[in-house]
Amino acid sequence: MNRTIYPRTAFALAATALLVSCGGTKGPTPPPKADAPAFIAGVNKDLVELYKEANAAGWTQSTYITADTQYLNAKANERAL
Repeated sequence: MNRTIYPRTAFALAATALLVSCGGTKGPTPPPKADAPAFIAGVNKDLVELYKEANAAGWTQSTYITADTQYLNAKANERAL
């Protein structure tokens, strides 16, 4: 029987007990509460800009059907999503 396994097992158990007793981190702190109307206004402002870009890219792709305009339309839609 190999006797070197006992010290390794004892070390592993001691390390586990030490880590459990530390308590660890408490995790990330939640973000501060935001004012709901201000949050909605900010989201609406961002979405309007993204949708304007996506609409312009879609119109350009529909009018000038090329690989470049299809790529630009796909990237604008990806950002909007």
